[in-house]
Amino acid sequence: MENEVKFENFEKLITQENVSARMDLAIEKIKSYYTSEEALKSVEEKVNAMDVDDAKKTELKNKTDMFLKAMTKGFNRDAFRNQIIATINDEQKIKDITEEELLKVIGTIENEMSSKNDEFLDNSIRMIFEMDRRNAEDAATSDKTPAQIEIEKQKALASEYLNALQRMKADFDNYKKRVLRDKEEQKALALESVFTELLSVLDSFDAVKPDSKIDYEGVQKIGKQFRTVLEKYALKEIESMTIFDANLHQAIASDERDDLEEYTITEVFRKGYMLGEKLVRPAMVKVSVRSANEVKEDTAAPSN
Repeated sequence: MENEVKFENFEKLITQENVSARMDLAIEKIKSYYTSEEALKSVEEKVNAMDVDDAKKTELKNKTDMFLKAMTKGFNRDAFRNQIIATINDEQKIKDITEEELLKVIGTIENEMSSKNDEFLDNSIRMIFEMDRRNAEDAATSDKTPAQIEIEKQKALASEYLNALQRMKADFDNYKKRVLRDKEEQKALALESVFTELLSVLDSFDAVKPDSKIDYEGVQKIGKQFRTVLEKYALKEIESMTIFDANLHQAIASDERDDLEEYTITEVFRKGYMLGEKLVRPAMVKVSVRSANEVKEDTAAPSN
């Protein structure tokens, strides 16, 4: 009754003639399969494929047949209504649902359940087989001492833990493979974008023919085009006409200059570059140092 009050609009809709008729049609379609010759034949084939003796196969077929008949008998409008609510799984959507949306949900449930007929039969047979197995185990343990029963329980528990750990390991291995695969795909996509941009620079070089009169200005234009592409992907030139920074520069020569602050960069031999915050290569530079005379004057002790 609580749900009926909560979903007043929904409850009214499912009693409308066209919606009610559509529900009945879906229910009959789903129920008809599980009592059909096709379903019985499928159950027989599945049970026959199991590694059990003939007596057990016959027992499984009979129990599965009884289970399907009981299931179809209990699959009525109330059960289908609950299935609709579970499928939508959103109180607000259930409250605001329209007739058209409700009919779509009914069709979805019908198609979903019909498409999983074979899977449902498999699960039903396995469930019945597992219940029989456990009942047999319980009967077998009735003559055992409490200590023996406890030992077997602990063995079973240890086996379950081992299986769970093995599944976790397999899942983690699959996760690592998926992460590596995703990284490779992302890397390939990034490289594809970079190379696509660089092709425009290559096109500019290809446009230069042996008889072309390309001058310094033309080369600079192509160089600017190339740098624009690099900067788009966060590759930037290191500022070098400044004070030497060991994190960004590599000093390969010095220049005695008393007119400049010590370690001022006076010449760049090879430009350096950063990719975002990462150093790709340092700039090779010449730095100023104080002359020997200047150093002597600074270090000489004052005379009395």
